[in-house]
Amino acid sequence: MLNQIVKVKTRDGTHIEPIQSIVLPSFQYDEQVNTQRQISFVAKNDYSFGYSLIQENNLIEFDGQEYIIQQLDRNFVNGYPTVNVTASHIYTDCHRIMQYKQNEKAQSYSVQDVLNFYFANNRLGFTTKVVGSFSKKKIEGLGGDSAFDGLGKIVSSWPDAVVTQDNKHIVIYQHSERTKHLGKRLSYGHNSDNIQLNTDISSIINSFYVVGGTKEEKVTTGNSKNKKTETKTVPFFPPHIVKDEKSIAKYGEWSGGILNDERFHDAKAMDDYAKGKFVLEPPLTITLDYKGGERPIINELKRLEILETGYVTDIEVVGYSWHPFDDGQVTTVTLNSLRKTSLEYFRAQQRQQSLSKKKSNAIAQEIQNTLNHGLAWDWRGND
Repeated sequence: MLNQIVKVKTRDGTHIEPIQSIVLPSFQYDEQVNTQRQISFVAKNDYSFGYSLIQENNLIEFDGQEYIIQQLDRNFVNGYPTVNVTASHIYTDCHRIMQYKQNEKAQSYSVQDVLNFYFANNRLGFTTKVVGSFSKKKIEGLGGDSAFDGLGKIVSSWPDAVVTQDNKHIVIYQHSERTKHLGKRLSYGHNSDNIQLNTDISSIINSFYVVGGTKEEKVTTGNSKNKKTETKTVPFFPPHIVKDEKSIAKYGEWSGGILNDERFHDAKAMDDYAKGKFVLEPPLTITLDYKGGERPIINELKRLEILETGYVTDIEVVGYSWHPFDDGQVTTVTLNSLRKTSLEYFRAQQRQQSLSKKKSNAIAQEIQNTLNHGLAWDWRGND
């Protein structure tokens, strides 16, 4: 249950006070998976101690989580001083954890290796955990930056990684371990409105340059009098490009770059793995206004129904904007598609186009039949 009391406290925790002067309809919570988690609101100056604590770098407590005040805009409206507050989740404070050591050469890391490299023995109280089975990846130039940058490298190196936060406890989930279906639906005209469907061709991946595992082999060089045995590292199979020709013919080639995974000793197994990571159709992103009363859940799978177009599918919640203290404002939800969802959308579009074409052909035939019977009409709209 949502805690209705919003508090402000100093960084050292010596003072903590409830904020009584928040303009409740202005309070907004925004979250986007792996990118954003923040709150914003307007507070009026009620000359209380709590209002005086609204200062940069102090903390806001909301619904059991802490947020760092990062931006303040002070205004005077009709003689009343107010302040616009923007505060980011406390996990962003890990940008203060610096890893000055840098591994310049490309090395193989697990997700836990990267977390340990940045967060081990940190003095800010951050803890980490990994849920799921991630393969090792080669990363070049790890280090020389902050732990926050390290989280960014995890997301870019493991595209199926989902970063979650419970204050300073950071958990990296494998996407399949995070998504869940709770049996809820979004239905246009029922609990959803203002639906926008957007596709982005730049997110297509229909080719990879694949590199598998390596092994050590002994190689003998020289003649019978001067033989020399060396140990060399060689690949199990030559690096090569894997493509989906059908998608390339339709959209052009969009490379996902180098896909390196030392687990694979067989070229076909590596190729199958790469093909499983292809994005062969433009991903579909949907935004809508949700009229239901409950708070959305990131990574929840919901059933989306747009019966007017015949579009019915399961889709994932990847972000939302929510006004917890004002039921009169709708919640804006961002949904992202799996490949199956995109294909279903395009099939629905094709069905609509096919239906429109049939209707156009029927109208054209009616016009032709009318002309053949020697009838005409005044196209200017006269009776």
